[in-house]
Amino acid sequence: MEFDKKMYRRLFEECIKEERIKKSQQSFKIRLFLEKAENSLLIAKHTKEIQPSKDQPKKLFWDYWAITISYYSTMQLIL
Repeated sequence: MEFDKKMYRRLFEECIKEERIKKSQQSFKIRLFLEKAENSLLIAKHTKEIQPSKDQPKKLFWDYWAITISYYSTMQLIL
């Protein structure tokens, strides 16, 4: 499926009109969310690369956490 910029622009404008989202001129918030997302992805990468010792949870569970962190880091950008 191709990215339809016009459709997303229309949906965005509808959400603003319905007050589901609010426009903001506070660019510092945008930078903050981008920084949080980028750092969360770095933490996810670190978590994915962990080689657990015998007394730690299995690698599979560390990988699950890496996926969870990655997912929520993208949600920071959407929200």
